[in-house]
Amino acid sequence: MGQAMRLFTEESLSFLSSLKLNNNREWFEQHKAEYQKWVQKPAVVYLEKLCNCLGEVFGVPFTGKIFRIHRDVRFSKDKTPYNPHIRMMFYGLDETSLLRPTFFLSIEPEKVFFGVGNHQFTSKELPVFRELIMDKEHGEQLEKLIKSSKADGFILNEAELARVPAGYDKLHPRAYLFKHKGFAVWREFASTIEAVSSLELCLAVFIQLRPLFKLLKNYTSKD
Repeated sequence: MGQAMRLFTEESLSFLSSLKLNNNREWFEQHKAEYQKWVQKPAVVYLEKLCNCLGEVFGVPFTGKIFRIHRDVRFSKDKTPYNPHIRMMFYGLDETSLLRPTFFLSIEPEKVFFGVGNHQFTSKELPVFRELIMDKEHGEQLEKLIKSSKADGFILNEAELARVPAGYDKLHPRAYLFKHKGFAVWREFASTIEAVSSLELCLAVFIQLRPLFKLLKNYTSKD
């Protein structure tokens, strides 16, 4: 990739910090031009360039999504209207996976996250994930990858359920994973301009997570 590319700037982080402190429509409308210049436009370029990089690494075209800055507050107690962060997801255009894993990033005022997984499985995906857990070969591989990722400083999302759901073995060696309704592994960095703007760092983390991505992507249900 040659010389490091910097797309976001100190002004980008400053805008997110200010939005976190002034999360209301009046302030945002007054600073909308700054949002477009320092956040929205660099995000579009970042997405395009990183998709191109992932395509080169994985050998298949990648696409992605930038999540909206406007929050859906219909069912939330928190009625602040905006997300004071930049979030994206990336996935291959050859996507035929039953579990649909994606690479993702989140740039926040204090931290930036790079990771892989599926934060919330659908009702069709969750039984497939639990089947993977029980599969001897793939389940053991998943366990090894989780352990090695943790040793490298990655974080596994917390389980959403307090107990192993009915119908699953509470004594299974990977029973703790049955309590997950989603599966995501990521690494955190401080939101320095080097961390949020360098495609090289993001791509390097995604390459570290490639074995997990491939395991989830290529798993085929026994049904």
